[in-house]
Amino acid sequence: RVLSRADIVRFYAFSYYTPGCLEMVESLADPGLRGQTMSLHICPLPYEMWYRSVGELFADLAGQDILLVALHRQGSPNQDNLTPYIYSFPAPNVVLNPYDKMFVIANVEWVRDHQVKHQVLDKA
Repeated sequence: RVLSRADIVRFYAFSYYTPGCLEMVESLADPGLRGQTMSLHICPLPYEMWYRSVGELFADLAGQDILLVALHRQGSPNQDNLTPYIYSFPAPNVVLNPYDKMFVIANVEWVRDHQVKHQVLDKA
């Protein structure tokens, strides 16, 4: 899971003052608890999105009922950073690179299909 125990505790405390916050945390932490079919996943970037914009990726995923939440960017001297980082809600004009991974809210079947397609293309 992406959320640490400390984050979940913080959200529970925050939920006292913010209606709906607790339900959101429960949904992310345990989608089955509320009978959800969608949950948070990290997936490789589709090959066809390499060197394209986040806006294009977002539109493509939205057309499949998938929500892009963040990018996991690898460290690279070409990008003036050597440390990997999470880029949450990236700007639409950000250019994607082959080493990016994406955090998405998606159903398990889509994630499995996406990862199988990605593995098959890696071996080709």
